[in-house]
Amino acid sequence: MPTSPQYVIGLDFGTSSVRALLVDVATGREVADAVRPFPRWEAGEFCDPDLNQFRQHPLDHLEGLTQVVREVVACVDDPAQIVALAVDATASTPGPVNEQGRALGV
Repeated sequence: MPTSPQYVIGLDFGTSSVRALLVDVATGREVADAVRPFPRWEAGEFCDPDLNQFRQHPLDHLEGLTQVVREVVACVDDPAQIVALAVDATASTPGPVNEQGRALGV
């Protein structure tokens, strides 16, 4: 009997956007991807290039994460097929934390 495919979602938080990639665990095939630019970043909010000041708003990260994950999860038959989540972030962006707010891997 064939087994159900399993997938990993890779997330990359960058300076101006968040990206998600859905990958088949067995084959490495890229199944879906999604990108969401940070709207507050694009609007120049919290940034002042004349002062070499570039900041991001936490809601951009949360809203972007929600949107890209929903988009790639919609490409699988059953969300239970997603067996892992990998996160990569630029030094100034978020990282995964546990229930107590402590960074994972610490």
